[in-house]
Amino acid sequence: MKKLQFLIILILPIFITCGCIPNSINTSREARIEYLSDEEYEKVGTLGLVSPIKEDFRKYTFDLKVTHSDNVIKREVSFPENDSWKEAFNSIDRDSRYWFGEGYEQNNKEENIVRYHKEIVFYAKGITEKDVKEALSKLVFQIYLEEENGEVAQYEYSPGDISGID
Repeated sequence: MKKLQFLIILILPIFITCGCIPNSINTSREARIEYLSDEEYEKVGTLGLVSPIKEDFRKYTFDLKVTHSDNVIKREVSFPENDSWKEAFNSIDRDSRYWFGEGYEQNNKEENIVRYHKEIVFYAKGITEKDVKEALSKLVFQIYLEEENGEVAQYEYSPGDISGID
């Protein structure tokens, strides 16, 4: 009997705690810098560069995904402007670093998901990953979520959080 009481006393707080933890919001993000494939390099225009090679260029990729339950009654999302990516890369030094980019964003109020994807090819000769991180740290993603019960979740992400060259 004492073992049963002990188990109840031990397990009850776990059930109570689990019921109170807001688990209706999930976020994931990934930022990385990679070398270009041969096919990707074929699309790169190198006019104006002195003796460019494939290793002079890199691809930066950023993915953000936020999902939530139907309990979220208010959602506000702020993404960096498209021109700010180019400005960030070109602020590293005196060279033009931003070559080209593409991406998409999804923030439909009717759906319980926010997505953002960006791929940028940039001229990397003479700069380090740290230089890129510092330049991109100026850009910010902000997400505000409010649930029916009054719980508020705020997220702020920097695309400068890079996981390295693969």
